[in-house]
Amino acid sequence: MIKNTLRILIVDPDQLMRSVLRRIIEAELRSIEVYVAIDQQEALEQYRTVGTDMLISDTYLPLVSCIALVRELRTLDATLPIIFLSADSATSRLAHAAGASYILEKPFRVDDLRAAFGIFIPTTHYPAQGKQKRSDH
Repeated sequence: MIKNTLRILIVDPDQLMRSVLRRIIEAELRSIEVYVAIDQQEALEQYRTVGTDMLISDTYLPLVSCIALVRELRTLDATLPIIFLSADSATSRLAHAAGASYILEKPFRVDDLRAAFGIFIPTTHYPAQGKQKRSDH
């Protein structure tokens, strides 16, 4: 059975960034549900409650590091696409080594996020017209 709805979880302590990411995702993709969390604890609760098909997170998280979040998620799902947003190259390297799927360096453009979507999201979640479609890799 083909899954119709893609669940994306945004994890960021900054409310403005969560809102911006939500707006970008909703403008770029269709047949999606967007969930938000402010820290690792909320992210894991959301993951366990509703599941997720992709996680997008800032590398700076209150309480614990993004590295701990990646490691915990990898014990639950080895193939979950995990995209981190980072302004710090050292943290980016650590997140990638811990199992992050993709790192977007801040500041990033919508095209950068769109490129990440193109890697992990099936074309069925792109609008039929008017939006850039995923290129096959």
